Amino acid sequence: MPLQLSPVEARIVSPRRQPGRRTTSRLEQAIGLPAEHEHLRLELARLDGDNARQAAEIRRLREENQDLKKAAELWIRLYERQLARANDAVKAR
Repeated sequence: MPLQLSPVEARIVSPRRQPGRRTTSRLEQAIGLPAEHEHLRLELARLDGDNARQAAEIRRLREENQDLKKAAELWIRLYERQLARANDAVKAR
């Protein structure tokens, strides 16, 4: 009968970094790019940078959107108060 490890006993061992060897990204490891495809590595690095910039831009735009929503709510409340005052003034005549 084969010996099986329980999930608690199983260990994930990461490969040791060899001196002088460049650390590869998880994407590069997943698709197995050989060293001669440096242009693909550069493209991946560029896309990673673009992705990070776009994520930062999305965060900034979400914050700006929240600020605009708050400002719109404030203006709506002010408008509604002024409208109520105008209606009260018309009724009082």
